[in-house]
Amino acid sequence: MIGLIHTLKSLFDPRGRADRQGLLVAAIIAAILEGFLIAGPLTQSADWVSPAVFLKTVVIWICCASVIKRLHDMDLSGWWLPGSLALACMWTAIVATFAMLTAGTAVLHPGHPGAVIVMGLVILPVLGATLWLHLAPGTTVSNRFGASAHQRLASEPMTDIATALYK
Repeated sequence: MIGLIHTLKSLFDPRGRADRQGLLVAAIIAAILEGFLIAGPLTQSADWVSPAVFLKTVVIWICCASVIKRLHDMDLSGWWLPGSLALACMWTAIVATFAMLTAGTAVLHPGHPGAVIVMGLVILPVLGATLWLHLAPGTTVSNRFGASAHQRLASEPMTDIATALYK
């Protein structure tokens, strides 16, 4: 029971570190929750206060917390996440604008042959960043974000300034 509580706490807390396996476990849990959204009756409601919106918010929070922990494992700040999201939004706007100027607005509609190319170009940097996040090695020793998460999936954040300075 204590292990389950620790795992749930670890899923929602962006502090500390998570190794590749921890990121994979969080991705599997997020995919299962996403499956409930796709297959379940929760998607029938269009209300903003629906269970589907709540569950989607939980999935997004788990994903963001996991990515931040993985960045911490590589001794990078969690602020790389919003910066990367901003760059992905700018890249999407550039690709969509270029596609509309060269092929017309119909290229952005589903079913258009060019829509597959546009979607591929939009997804390419995000896919590359995801692969990098999963394949890049983490630091094997304690860093400013906590102890090594090796063989524990996740580690707790540093709580004592003396521990953080001593590493």
